[in-house]
Amino acid sequence: MSGIRIPKEKIPENIDPEVRENIEKLYSNAIIERVTAAYRLGEMGEKAEPAVPFLLELLKDNTELNPYFLESSDIAHLKEFKTVKDVATFALLGIGSYGINHLINALRSDDATTRFNAVWFLGVFQDKRSIEPLIKALKDEDREIRELAARMLGYFKSKKVVKALIEVLENDEYYESRASAAHSLGEIKDPDAIMPLIKATKDEDWEVRRQVAWALAEFRDRRAVKPLVEAIAKDDDWIAIENATIALKKIGDPAAIDLLIEALRTEKDYLGRERVAWALGEMKDKKAVEPLIEALEKEKECEEDEEAKCYIAEALGKLKDKRAVKPLIKYMLNNLESFTDSDAGSAAWALGEIKDPGAVEPLITAINKTKDELFVNDFLLSSAIEALGKIKTDKAIQFLIELLGDSEEKVRKEAASVLGEIKCEKALVQLRKLLNDPSPKVQDIARVAIENIENKKE
Repeated sequence: MSGIRIPKEKIPENIDPEVRENIEKLYSNAIIERVTAAYRLGEMGEKAEPAVPFLLELLKDNTELNPYFLESSDIAHLKEFKTVKDVATFALLGIGSYGINHLINALRSDDATTRFNAVWFLGVFQDKRSIEPLIKALKDEDREIRELAARMLGYFKSKKVVKALIEVLENDEYYESRASAAHSLGEIKDPDAIMPLIKATKDEDWEVRRQVAWALAEFRDRRAVKPLVEAIAKDDDWIAIENATIALKKIGDPAAIDLLIEALRTEKDYLGRERVAWALGEMKDKKAVEPLIEALEKEKECEEDEEAKCYIAEALGKLKDKRAVKPLIKYMLNNLESFTDSDAGSAAWALGEIKDPGAVEPLITAINKTKDELFVNDFLLSSAIEALGKIKTDKAIQFLIELLGDSEEKVRKEAASVLGEIKCEKALVQLRKLLNDPSPKVQDIARVAIENIENKKE
């Protein structure tokens, strides 16, 4: 059954006979007949404009198309169609904005699905006649329709649209409507939206805050710098934090670094310091090196401070500044017996990013101590071994080759993996021995490492 609710007698009399014939076939119980008729109407373009209300109804038909029967029809070349709805969509896109008035009328339907589909096509066609109807759809009783209307209005650069979207951002109870309004305001880039967006950095919903930060990045307005820094320190959603950091980078105001450094020093919550440290690492401004070192060396006030220091160590690694080498070494060695796996491991990772030869001996010390412990710090072990592979001094390489003969399986795996990644030809003899290792996992990793190295030689 086609499921079209419009009575068949409502098909207009005074239309092209071919159009009328194909509209009538949309009512057919035979799937292929409905699909073929819809496809033909789409091919007609403007002439098929009277078919729009009927095709909108056909969008509710999710009947799957059997490829076997499709091949036997005269539209066999359209294999991308999976359902009747797909073909109806194709037809409506083919008719295009010629059917705009029918779509606008469909917004008055008592059926939410029909209204939703009409909103989608009105947005896709980007016809200015759609602006007022879409603004009205922002008040629809169905929240998904309001959200879609907010999203589609992002295609229209109009003061009237901006005003309507700001109202949604500030007042709609549905978080996805507010989020889409924020995104659309970022697409339109009208200056009137900046202050409402800044206010919305404190919205109660994380999805809204994500889109607000994204939108503010599009404006690149310095007024957003301080609120974005505050959002980074206080938000608990990492994607919102990431978007806010990207926004600060795009805005490019040097004041952002100063504000982040101030927040690093004054933020009481360790989670806030984590987020700020992460942002400073992403910003990659050398001005942050000394403050980050200061924060790394600061006495911890509570156990959770160690978690923040992991982010601080990683931020120093991203900045790749040699001033951080000695503080990172000290922090790593002082935390070899920490109950928090990531303490020393974060410092080892950072040392690998900086690639200073002076870190080789301390990294070897860290590896030797942790691999002999009853409970091995896996993150430290892998981070330190990877760091030696990045530094690549003769001593670092020789030590990694020696680790291939270690009694611990995880040590042999990590060393083999790193030596393969850096394509170390000196390690081939020892790696081939691992093909007979008692551990199948070690054998597999050794095999891949050997392939990587031999491919380099070719």
